[in-house]
Amino acid sequence: MVAVEPSASMRAQRLSAGRVPAIDARADQLPFDDNAFDASMSLLSVHHWPDLPAGLREMRRVTRGPVVIMTCDPDGLDDFGTPTTSPNSLP
Repeated sequence: MVAVEPSASMRAQRLSAGRVPAIDARADQLPFDDNAFDASMSLLSVHHWPDLPAGLREMRRVTRGPVVIMTCDPDGLDDFGTPTTSPNSLP
């Protein structure tokens, strides 16, 4: 597993929590060869990407198999549940 994180403070938090270290990179400029990974995933991060289309192209470029994007629209949570009915849905 390889994690990508452009923020130095977030990389430090990962290490202090005992998580896999993260590569200093951005989604729209991944420092990996074409087809380097069997699969790739973005979990609740695309709203931080400076260039969403470029980030998606990069994920596809470095991935041989499935690309999974999980995101949410916090403004739309009322349509699918609330923090009361889904207390773990928000940080």
